[in-house]
Amino acid sequence: DIHNIKSKMINSYRSIFLSSFSIVYLFAFISYYVQYPGLFGWDGILPIQNLIKKENILLNWSDAFNRYLEYPTFIVFTSLIEIDIDTIMELTAIIGIILSFISACGFHD
Repeated sequence: DIHNIKSKMINSYRSIFLSSFSIVYLFAFISYYVQYPGLFGWDGILPIQNLIKKENILLNWSDAFNRYLEYPTFIVFTSLIEIDIDTIMELTAIIGIILSFISACGFHD
């Protein structure tokens, strides 16, 4: 049946496209993981701790949520959950690497 053949072709093209896109993300997250310490780490060109500490002294979740609406990044919640910013940034890269690798292997449906 021509409909089944066309459907299978579309699914295979979709799978190739998603896997290719996942490979691009994989390399981007690996690059981010390698470059983060030199760019935004404690000894980096522009330490992110200096930028965030000034803005991120929040006492409750309501203030953090309002700050998140103003600056949409999950880093604003680090002072409330008491995790180091470098740890959050490294964890973000590692999770991105793992998820993009899984998706590149074809587990994206």
